[in-house]
Amino acid sequence: MGTLPSFPELLEAARGLHALTRGFGWSERRAAVVAWAERWQRPEEHFPDHLDTLARASGLSRPMVVWAARTTCATLTPEAIDAWVATAVEGPPSRLDGGTVRGLPLVGHVWASTLPTSGWLPTIGSLLLGSSVVVKSSLRTDGLATVFASSLHSIERRWMGRVLATTWGRSVGTDADLVAGIDGLVVSGGHDAMAAFAAHVASRPGGPIPYVPFGPGHSLAVVPAAALASEDPARLAAAVALDVAAYDQQGCLSPRAVWVEGTLPEARALAARLADALTALAVELPRGEVSEGAAAAIMQRVGAAHFVGEVFDARDGAVMVEPEPTGEPNPLYRTVPVHLYTGGPSGLAAALAASGQADERLHALGVAGGDHVRGEYVGLAMQRRASRVCAPGTMQTPPLGWHHDGLSWLGQLARFVDLG
Repeated sequence: MGTLPSFPELLEAARGLHALTRGFGWSERRAAVVAWAERWQRPEEHFPDHLDTLARASGLSRPMVVWAARTTCATLTPEAIDAWVATAVEGPPSRLDGGTVRGLPLVGHVWASTLPTSGWLPTIGSLLLGSSVVVKSSLRTDGLATVFASSLHSIERRWMGRVLATTWGRSVGTDADLVAGIDGLVVSGGHDAMAAFAAHVASRPGGPIPYVPFGPGHSLAVVPAAALASEDPARLAAAVALDVAAYDQQGCLSPRAVWVEGTLPEARALAARLADALTALAVELPRGEVSEGAAAAIMQRVGAAHFVGEVFDARDGAVMVEPEPTGEPNPLYRTVPVHLYTGGPSGLAAALAASGQADERLHALGVAGGDHVRGEYVGLAMQRRASRVCAPGTMQTPPLGWHHDGLSWLGQLARFVDLG
């Protein structure tokens, strides 16, 4: 068995390969990304083995992985790519070939999440800017990074010099060694990972580098009174069910609770329809693996809900009517409580504060109703640092250029030179 490469060796090789492909211009990179995304629209045809690897590494069902790949790559249209990159480089993307703006030479992407495609778009953004990337994942999720790199290599051979995948344990070195050898860093992870990598960046020899941290959090579904009165109940329930079922409720955009501005009978009716919708959706998008610990937590959580409200069982899930939050943690895996509030956005803010959730970070609010109703909840989103207010059914499929964590972050991975 050969000697594992050290991080300095791996990163030095990446820089050398980057230099060899310097003529890989903007239009060619864009075309390669579009071609890659189009193949992932038909993953059963182009990447059947990759789908099995992603399912094993993520613990999700194969149909869910297919859905994740399709919806993620559906955002990568030529028009959306142009608009996204134009915002980052503050002008036409062709500026990337002109010398006054370029992507950082080597960007590290740390994938701490088990979701199969959560790291794809940030890494694709770096590649579109012209950077080379080193993707580091855990041994458990090794397949997520290697599948991503392999699928890119199969589209365009020059990506082989620009996309390297490694894991904790595969290379010799520490996180500090990784940070010391790159020009920018994107990390998705929990509080501990955020703090650890921030410290490495701050103490990096030669000075800090651009650091984009995508931190932890969760999301909520909200059904205002206006939506209860105007929207088709079955369609609303189906939309909320998709948000809950997607990624088995494991993502930062997954709603951990549904808040209803209405009466208890109205909440019960919505919960019953939501359970039916989850059961129907489980046929198309079955739930993936559930560990013994998670299964026990679900049973305990559902059992406790019977004492404070009502439970509507669903295939691969459960909907619990709890007029007020109990403070019990949500075990996820399509287990969702339904709570009541009154008084619009300010009433919801007060209800969240009373429940002890006033300081918890939110990523998105899936608010039913028209745009004018959603607009009323932007202030609450700002207060809770949520970066999206969207319609139910779209929480897990943000547009390409959405401000993840509220940041216009892609531009931080570019280097500018001003003339004049």
